[in-house]
Amino acid sequence: MEILNPELLSALSDLGTIALLLLILIAGARGWWVFGWHYEEVARERDAWREIALSTTSLAEKAIQRLERRES
Repeated sequence: MEILNPELLSALSDLGTIALLLLILIAGARGWWVFGWHYEEVARERDAWREIALSTTSLAEKAIQRLERRES
C-alpha cells in the first residue's frame, strides 16, 4: 500500500475542490465577501440615495436663496 496512491490523491483532490466550493458559498452567505450581483444591486441603491440627497440639497439651496432675496 503506497502512501501516494493515485486513487487516494484523486479522492483527496476531489474532496479539496468540494471543500473550497463550500467555503466560497459559506463565506458569501456570512458576508465575508460580496458576490458581484449583490455588489451591483447595492451600488444601484447607493446611487439612487445619492441622487435623492443631491436633489434635496439643491431644493434646500433654492429655498434659502429665495428667502435671502426676500430679506434684501
